[in-house]
Amino acid sequence: MKNINYKFIFLVVLVTLVGMGSGLVGSFLARAYLIKETFNFPLFNEVSITGDRIGSSKLIISEPKKVVVEQNIKIQETISSTKNNIVGIYKKNYQAATIDQSKNFDVNSYYLNNEQLAQGFILTTDGWLLSSYTPAEVKNLVNKKGDNTKNIIELLAGNYVAISSDKKVYEIDNFVYDKLSGFSFWRIKASGLPVKQFASPDETASGQQALAISNQGWAQVITIASHDTKGIVKSSDGYLDRLILNNELNNNFYGSFLVNLNGNLAAVIGNDGKILSCQSFINPFNGILKSQKITRPSLGVNYLSLSYLANYTENKGAVIQKNENGIAIASGGPAKDSGLKEGDIILAINNIEVNEDNQLNRLINNYQAGEEVEIKYISNQAIKNVKVKLGVFAN
Repeated sequence: MKNINYKFIFLVVLVTLVGMGSGLVGSFLARAYLIKETFNFPLFNEVSITGDRIGSSKLIISEPKKVVVEQNIKIQETISSTKNNIVGIYKKNYQAATIDQSKNFDVNSYYLNNEQLAQGFILTTDGWLLSSYTPAEVKNLVNKKGDNTKNIIELLAGNYVAISSDKKVYEIDNFVYDKLSGFSFWRIKASGLPVKQFASPDETASGQQALAISNQGWAQVITIASHDTKGIVKSSDGYLDRLILNNELNNNFYGSFLVNLNGNLAAVIGNDGKILSCQSFINPFNGILKSQKITRPSLGVNYLSLSYLANYTENKGAVIQKNENGIAIASGGPAKDSGLKEGDIILAINNIEVNEDNQLNRLINNYQAGEEVEIKYISNQAIKNVKVKLGVFAN
């Protein structure tokens, strides 16, 4: 009887241990696979350094093992590195140009932080900057003459300087005013400057995180809420991409910049607080590098993106449509000359599909005036192709 009891007890203990072991293994597997897949808990396989937001910047470390990376570390690194890409713009102090270290210290020979007129973001190693500030005399000159009059503008540029984060003072030798955006491109006499890239369109999409950074020490983490979609019927020309934020920006950031978490330029904040994505400036900047002129392209159509139609299943294409002024196709424009007409549906530009992510005006903005593009479109229920030479958009 005793032997039977011992065997019974042993059997009970063995079954208990096996059951406990099975439970532990099952829990482990559930945490590693089932819970992760269902609830997206980063338990074993990944660490996100930008939080668990839908659409956040893809800063993910897979299989980190013992690696621990916190978002605030990445943010501090970005702030530190980006300061080198931002300069302050000042009215030229001619007394500061002749500082004599052998004489008594004179504060009037230096630039004061509170005298800063604006900020500029370095775009090229040889000194091109982007700034939301344009001197009034330059605006008046361009608006009067209808163009950036080179010799006078270069003369006016001599009235300003730029000061970098390492306290170096640079002469300004040129700037080009962009009438459409109201912003300007400045060029300083420099070489070997640190540069960042323009952020890609998906890095300025809704839900992405960015940093508002000022060269005077201000920094704020923000989230992009959406792109401004005012007006259903849009123009193919004069592309400006305005951003709306989830966060309210402090006015200390007016005139500064938004960068992604890699420090690439995402947007420029106007002096009125309105924000333009960097995509708004790629086309004019390419024109400046090529000819020191801004020559935005023109197709000359107004359109309705079919992705705005809730029950249109294709979710692609742009139908040529009249705007509030009753104009569908600009008279004498490239589209008119090519035979496009109201009601035609544009499907693709140079084989790139027109859709929600590739709006027609953004695709046209990828080209310079004078370039030829092939347009695929539907007219009278037939698919057609036509080559169109883009005109010059008149601001």
